[in-house]
Amino acid sequence: SQVDAARWLAWWMQERRAGRERDFVTLQMMGDRGAGKTHMAADALTMLAVEAPRFRIPDSIGWMVSKSFEERDELDRELKAVASAQWYRYVEEKKRYTFVNGSTITNVSADDPDNLKRGRVDWLLLNEIQKLGKRAYLNGLARTKDKGGFSVLTGNWPTDRRGQWIYELDEKRTDALKAGKSYPVRLVRVDSKGNATLDAPTAGMVDTIVRDLDPRLAAT
Repeated sequence: SQVDAARWLAWWMQERRAGRERDFVTLQMMGDRGAGKTHMAADALTMLAVEAPRFRIPDSIGWMVSKSFEERDELDRELKAVASAQWYRYVEEKKRYTFVNGSTITNVSADDPDNLKRGRVDWLLLNEIQKLGKRAYLNGLARTKDKGGFSVLTGNWPTDRRGQWIYELDEKRTDALKAGKSYPVRLVRVDSKGNATLDAPTAGMVDTIVRDLDPRLAAT
């Protein structure tokens, strides 16, 4: 389920390391629950932090952004699954992982979008973007330009006005591609049907119940 996302991330890292131009600054992964988006995003952020010196970014700065600190558990769990505990030390008061090469990854809450107006960031991860307004993304994205950074978005297609900006972004991207132009956000669709780690019989039964009780939720 994550192959396309991994290929685009690898391409971006290859071009960045070689000092060549890239045609996107954001990798956007959209799909249903259980598709592996957050795990892939944690992979991406960790790899970027570890590789940072080879991108000529010493002591790189990464943020993992959630709707609130109460919703950061998934990101913490996925990062710890990816990165060996010998690679970093974690300070709860700062909600920060400091890697042995000097790179840091900090949990940031988007309950107030202005929390993301906090200076330079090199690697930006926004999780569950359908729960966030566009200001959280834009405030963080603005400072990735300082060192030629990168951002990763994960989410489901929104069903309320809070995530309307995601459809606006998709419309702009679609228009650009139809006109034969590139667009700086690379969209990758990630489907739980391609996730080999899920328990298929349980997933099928859950799917039946959700579709029977809430067809609209099942469709999204």
